[in-house]
Amino acid sequence: MDIFGDIFGGITQKLIELVARIINLLPDSPFHTVNNADVNSFLGGLNWVLPIAQMISILEAWLIVVAVYYTYQLILRWARMIK
Repeated sequence: MDIFGDIFGGITQKLIELVARIINLLPDSPFHTVNNADVNSFLGGLNWVLPIAQMISILEAWLIVVAVYYTYQLILRWARMIK
């Protein structure tokens, strides 16, 4: 006689079915028709001139440091230690 549990379970099941139907409408992969053979040779040369992987690593480290700084500053302001 748990009527609310039955109602909640029914609503949850219908929501899961709806999400599954929406996901089934999507294609398996949007990149099946993309031919990037010409781009690969260009990117190899570009990566030799501009080291993209290292630039991304440095940018990630910089963003982490800035985020830590602003978080620390927010905590100190919240604790009223700085203005």
